[in-house]
Amino acid sequence: RLIDILPHSSEPKETNGHFLNFINAFVNMINHLPVNEQIMMPGGWKNPERHHIMLYIIRNVGGGKYSFTVVNAGSDGLEYHASRFDETSGRHLKNIALTIWDIPGNRVLDSSFWTALFHMQVYSSKKHDAQMLYARLLPVLNSKPLRANLELGPADFFLPPDPKVAASYFDLVLIGFSTTPQVGAQSSQLSMLNVMKAACEIAYRTIANAPPSSMDPEDTRVLRLSGRNLSNFASSLGAEAAKDEGLLPSLKSVWDLLDTFLRA
Repeated sequence: RLIDILPHSSEPKETNGHFLNFINAFVNMINHLPVNEQIMMPGGWKNPERHHIMLYIIRNVGGGKYSFTVVNAGSDGLEYHASRFDETSGRHLKNIALTIWDIPGNRVLDSSFWTALFHMQVYSSKKHDAQMLYARLLPVLNSKPLRANLELGPADFFLPPDPKVAASYFDLVLIGFSTTPQVGAQSSQLSMLNVMKAACEIAYRTIANAPPSSMDPEDTRVLRLSGRNLSNFASSLGAEAAKDEGLLPSLKSVWDLLDTFLRA
């Protein structure tokens, strides 16, 4: 697997050869990436003070073009992601999954970009920071300012997670698995709703036939809390999700699941 050969040591003697092998394997994988398929990889940067974690998504959108998405839930770098205020709650939302659109195939097959990008993640340097990633590297992909990409494809906005939560991969992976960076794709908000619903369904399925005596009040409290979180997220879906034809069937199945939880 590709992730297995991504070096994690910053010792040059141990890392350099493995790093070059990884870059070659990664570029080769992109070169053979089928249309409408994507690769998700851990990303970020490392400097003497800290290690900032992110996720990267590279997608072959067809026609010789690609998209590249940076999923960033931490505080560093979010200033480069577009913002929006929720009209109902007034909360400050961010385009956590920032996508670079309309990338020519020759750009994503240029190993020099990936070398510079993953060098930030593997090797520690004072130069590795948000400015290097967002202001220097990302605009190279399609020769456009970052904000210009908002006009080229869909963008979903989320409430940034708590900094302590953002220090782990949980929210990053949830958003990453829910993101399909392609024009006309299902909104990531609706995809996230379906992922959360599926997780709750799997959890409930494991205890659906359990005898009442085997469950204590804490078990049912956890179930109801999960249902409440799912309900809160479903009620906060934005305008992008409302345009999706799959929204109503998904909401109906969510309410049916919540009804099951309440009866548990």
